[in-house]
Amino acid sequence: METIGLVTKKDGNYIEVAVVREESCGSNCDACSARCAQTNTIRQRYFNSIDANVGDRILIEGKNSYFLKYMTLVYGLPLLIFLISLLALSKIVSISGDKKDLIIFIISFVLMFMSYFIIKALDKKIIGSEDNNIILKRL
Repeated sequence: METIGLVTKKDGNYIEVAVVREESCGSNCDACSARCAQTNTIRQRYFNSIDANVGDRILIEGKNSYFLKYMTLVYGLPLLIFLISLLALSKIVSISGDKKDLIIFIISFVLMFMSYFIIKALDKKIIGSEDNNIILKRL
């Protein structure tokens, strides 16, 4: 995955890069009401391995395996936690009646929501090792 960014800030050994988020569909935006064509600028902080200065345009290359692992973490972990808790609670909970399924669903949903904190903790480790997975090149 490649994208072009503009260095907007230099802070010691780190730079802040502004990247304009690309449109997801790329088709006839006049007929679409999804409003994806609005430009969204994302600011990201990177280790300045290329000695870039404010105003420089840079190419940001990310390894595809890195993004695949990250997407698996963000989408797969909550789904896995939800399904495991759903199955485990259906075996463990000894409530009888009509509300058993609703209670199990609510508890599983809460556990899935709590997986956000697990992802947040793992994200800090991934961000710490991000410099090995992102390659910056000066344009």
